Amino acid sequence: MKKYLPLYLILIVSIGHTVAQPVLNYSDINPVIGNTFNGNVSNYVAPGSAGANQTWDLTSMASTQAVLISAVTPASTGLASTYPSANLALTYPGSPTTFYNTNTSAFQFAGQSSAQADIVYSNLEDLLRFPATYNSSYTDAWHASFTSNGYPYSRTGSTTVTYDGYGTLKLPGGIYSNAVRVHFVQTYTDSSYIGGFWFVIPYNNDEYIWYLKGNHYPVATSFTLTASGSTIQSSTFLTNIVSGVNENSNALSFGLFPNPCADALNIVADATSGHKAEVKVYNSLGEVMETPELDNGIMNDNKFRLDTRKLSQGIYYARILVDGVESSSKQFIVAR
Repeated sequence: MKKYLPLYLILIVSIGHTVAQPVLNYSDINPVIGNTFNGNVSNYVAPGSAGANQTWDLTSMASTQAVLISAVTPASTGLASTYPSANLALTYPGSPTTFYNTNTSAFQFAGQSSAQADIVYSNLEDLLRFPATYNSSYTDAWHASFTSNGYPYSRTGSTTVTYDGYGTLKLPGGIYSNAVRVHFVQTYTDSSYIGGFWFVIPYNNDEYIWYLKGNHYPVATSFTLTASGSTIQSSTFLTNIVSGVNENSNALSFGLFPNPCADALNIVADATSGHKAEVKVYNSLGEVMETPELDNGIMNDNKFRLDTRKLSQGIYYARILVDGVESSSKQFIVAR
């Protein structure tokens, strides 16, 4: 139902649109000391296709392990002197602590510490260079060394990183526009001379990584790791995702009340006169719901009432679009 107002809303099921190519800069995604991330290890979900204006549906990811990830100073780990190139560390309970150098040019891997070994990079690995733009690609050679079971090892490899797509990302906790996907391919070997023989272990990690501006950790990954002929596949996703970072200058903010709601939901839009706005409603699996009716009653120019009587009890997401470009999604609950 159309409302002819300075800003009018149309409830729709879908719309074709073109989103400006997101550009990632260091301030958009580099972790910051004090950050915490609610990570989840998941069953493997295929990464989908590369390209512009993609929709990646990863809603079949399910958490098999929740992990709290904390960004801390290297000094707080007691290992600052072991990793002199690092200015940040990430801690994972029960897993190795990883060390990084964050700077304006690149997000770099400096090594990792576990009970088995300290793997220290003498030539840091560029995990992502800035600015990252659509179809940009580079290959970085790197080197590390460590001691395991009393034997010295050398780890030598190269990483090819390609920003291969952007679009809409559907995760178990929500739907996000302006997502960036990076194809990350590592090829490396661990080698050691033991008892008169060279032992060489080959590795290949073929990984897809999704970023959202304003989130200082990958919001999702899917990878296939092969080591000496054995293959492991897994995925990860975050649950404390910051939404609402949008490059569309016409993007609007909005509020929902009451939340939880029963039979109706009020949408209060921070609107701009003269622009066309639309609403989409999704369930927790990222499926577009049957089009509800907009209530005839309009409280004022930028307030609209959504009839939710046809929606079953549960968690839903509302999304506002302005001039066909999506803003962030917000969660609401139908409870009776």
